[in-house]
Amino acid sequence: MDIDIQKNGFYLALGGVLVVYIISYLLFISPEQQKIKKQSNTLSSKNKQIQEYLNKQSNLPNDKIIEYHKQQRTLLEKNLAESLEFFKEKDKELEKWFDVINETLEKTGNKLPELDYFQVVYAREKNNLVNHYLSKTEGLKISKAKKDDFASDLELDPKNKGKEIEAILPFVSPREIVTNSHMKRVQKQFWLIQNFLKFLELGKMKSLTKYKFVNQWQDSVDENFVARTIEVSGNIEYGDIPFLVEAVLNNKDFLTEITYLGVKRDTAYKPGAILVDVKWGQTEEQALKEYTDKNPDKGNLPLVEVTLRCDVLDYQGK
Repeated sequence: MDIDIQKNGFYLALGGVLVVYIISYLLFISPEQQKIKKQSNTLSSKNKQIQEYLNKQSNLPNDKIIEYHKQQRTLLEKNLAESLEFFKEKDKELEKWFDVINETLEKTGNKLPELDYFQVVYAREKNNLVNHYLSKTEGLKISKAKKDDFASDLELDPKNKGKEIEAILPFVSPREIVTNSHMKRVQKQFWLIQNFLKFLELGKMKSLTKYKFVNQWQDSVDENFVARTIEVSGNIEYGDIPFLVEAVLNNKDFLTEITYLGVKRDTAYKPGAILVDVKWGQTEEQALKEYTDKNPDKGNLPLVEVTLRCDVLDYQGK
């Protein structure tokens, strides 16, 4: 088809301009737009990050926050020092030596006593403790469990009674103390024996029938403590068990934790009937009070056997 250039020149020129524009757009303008769009997206992302940063600036370290954390660190260090001092204070009773040995160490400047000297002092202190409970007429008694209420003449002999006490309390023979580490262990065990007897008496235990150290004396709780486990058995009135628990846990000498408490009673026991004579003009309450005043032991339940296992925390920290 022939095109009249003169008649259609305007349209041909317009088409040529359009073709040139399209080619220029594809070659120059479109890449620049893509570049601008990419830069715009980058700027938008950076702006978002900046806004997030500004929103969180209240949590950024500043002088006020740094000062606060310094104060908290000082407070924590103070609390830690007080806790360690408390543990050391509670550990003094377990770590000390006999008074006479301690006086000698202070004079000589030595850290440990001589083995033979310790053996002599230990034997003397052990005998003093045994004799104390041998001569007691009231309070805590130390004796083996009896099958009946009748003691033979042999059991009543003071010599045999002393041997019985030594058989119950886990003392060692002075001749068995042959090393410094054993000497320190025996010293600690002595304090545990002596002081726990005091706790049991404060806890209203009537008689002690068993006392032993458990778990070979070396149960680590963590890097700061070793548990010295003790197990005792004896007789006590059922209503006094809370006093026993309180005496052990609230003692002033050791850090203690009760891990087991068992109670046994005489299942064959059957209380007998108690007849109270109500006199003329008396109320039942008055008659009962008069009867109990005259017969304080009547109506009392038999003692129960209690077994208590306790960990004493031996502080090992520096």
